Amino acid sequence: LTINALPVAIISGDETVCQGESTTFTASGGTNYLWSTGPNTPSITLSTASTVFVTVTDANGCIATAERTLTVNALPVATIEG
Repeated sequence: LTINALPVAIISGDETVCQGESTTFTASGGTNYLWSTGPNTPSITLSTASTVFVTVTDANGCIATAERTLTVNALPVATIEG
């Protein structure tokens, strides 16, 4: 009997951007990736505020998940007086 350790799923990338910008979340810890938004690639690009999950599968078929939230800040309003 072989007991394989679970993979450690990690998502990296900026968690905060300004309106109109985007960021890339990159998962690691496995050989296959499935995001809650649909893609099965190691990285996804986001530009809207949301919480995403990734399911990571390693070479042994063991599974782990991670989540990360993107916050999108509104742009400041510039005014000129005088």
